Amino acid sequence: MPTLNIPTGNSTISEPVSDEQLSGDRVTDIKKALETIDLKNDFRNIEQIPCIRQSLLSGIAGGAGIGAVRYLASRSPRAGANWAVASFVIVSIFQCASETARRHEKDTGALPTHI
Repeated sequence: MPTLNIPTGNSTISEPVSDEQLSGDRVTDIKKALETIDLKNDFRNIEQIPCIRQSLLSGIAGGAGIGAVRYLASRSPRAGANWAVASFVIVSIFQCASETARRHEKDTGALPTHI
């Protein structure tokens, strides 16, 4: 089974792919990146992602809260559901990004240049 390039515990985050590793053709690079996705294996090992638990819990709470407020304000279930899903995604991504930045700052003493 291939190893996952996911930081766990106190391990550092790997550097992004440099331009030397790219083919120069955007379509080829995207196809090559998509070939590395293995949904079955990725979801089986999702607990190895250090920020996943807190991010999902925050996203669920934020999505439910914002969706409920939007539904009560508009009386439209569709609008409430759309706002709930959108806010779940935004809150989850923000929570994971801020946790990753916090961990990077703790490990290195400097804020990351990319997330």
